[in-house]
Amino acid sequence: MKILKFGGKSLSNGQGITNVLSIIRDKIKKDKDIVVVLSARGNATDGLANLLAMAKEGNDYEALFNQFKAYQTLPLKGNYFQEEFILIRNLLKGVKLTGDYTLKIKDLLLAQGEILATKTVATLLNEFGVNAKAVDSRQFLKTDSEFGHASVFQEVSEQNAIECFAEINSGIIPIITGFIASNQQGETTTIGRNGTNYTASLIANFLNANEIESYTHVDGIFTADPSIVDNAKIINQITYSEASQLSNFGASILHSKSIYPLIKKNISLRILNTFNADNEGTLISNEKTPTGIKSISVLDDYAIIDIIGKGLLGKVGTDARIFSRLGALGISFGIISQGSSERGVSFIIPNDVKILARISLLEEFQNEISTHDIQSIKIIDDISVITVVGENIANFSSSIAYLKQNKISILLVNNSISEDNISLVVAKRDAQKAVNVIHSQILCYNNYQYCSHW
Repeated sequence: MKILKFGGKSLSNGQGITNVLSIIRDKIKKDKDIVVVLSARGNATDGLANLLAMAKEGNDYEALFNQFKAYQTLPLKGNYFQEEFILIRNLLKGVKLTGDYTLKIKDLLLAQGEILATKTVATLLNEFGVNAKAVDSRQFLKTDSEFGHASVFQEVSEQNAIECFAEINSGIIPIITGFIASNQQGETTTIGRNGTNYTASLIANFLNANEIESYTHVDGIFTADPSIVDNAKIINQITYSEASQLSNFGASILHSKSIYPLIKKNISLRILNTFNADNEGTLISNEKTPTGIKSISVLDDYAIIDIIGKGLLGKVGTDARIFSRLGALGISFGIISQGSSERGVSFIIPNDVKILARISLLEEFQNEISTHDIQSIKIIDDISVITVVGENIANFSSSIAYLKQNKISILLVNNSISEDNISLVVAKRDAQKAVNVIHSQILCYNNYQYCSHW
């Protein structure tokens, strides 16, 4: 069995959805045993979220709603989706009347994007003579009630999925909603960022698929962001571990939670471009690849919390107090540097919680501040975190020298325990230059296995 997953841009009106239909039809000719998982089409999710915001503010959303309906029905001939449009309209009316909405309401509204997508593609495939059926993942994916980012109950969902797909007759191609599920009460939930990829991975795991083909609007995973590095190249193959690290350090094309279900059953994942039929994409699997740098990623939405204090040197329990204090607030962070004679602890933290984190730490260490064991707790803004996956500090010293030669100051540096990635923090103004220096000087010269065909 093969799972085909298509993202929102792939399903956009025009060449996108035309290519999707063509890809599915071609795959069916080669392999009858396929399952298709879809995101909402185009910008449907953002469009529905904008409608919700307008309704909450009491603004007139009718024109935007009509645009949404026109876009969603454009590929079809006839009067479709009356049930879904009535539901959307009623939800928006209720929000406008009350001036507010719950996350449960938001999940139900956003879910309509995926429902419309599956019904559209199934209808069009049937018009082309393909026996396709829209399948609502809420039938089998069960979650808790954390609306907006619900957690999937995998055992019950697996059993439900097996039973659900057993009832689908042979020769019928299931077209399944991604991103959405339901709780034990049957209420609609969504499973958060990268939800459609996660849905596809879960289904692949539940049904023991051989491979997922994930169709996007890019050619695969690159050695660096092509918008930053002009000569970035596609990575032909990487391991699950490397892909997971890339997702953790800023690669938006996938998320680590989508990889875990595949690792368990050794299911490969190939990233492909809906708009480039000749491209072979990037294969992610358990198969070992040559050692060395695989890719360079960048995160921008972070700041440094810098706790300066000579009096902290050798003091037991400081780190634990930081962990506990910020952990109690649900704040995640990465320790980058600690324990020098001049500096106590420095770490990166998401921009949206940096002020809360600093205030909390000022309260936690007020005694140390009053005794001057801590001189300051400050925020350093406008930084970028550059992570090099496939490299460790032992082999990276020459890279640091190249950066210094190019007058790029490294604010903080951190090496992973597994020694297969290294993160550098630099000023945001230097980030693009730093990535290009690493990519050209190190990735090429030290890792000729990637450059031999450039």
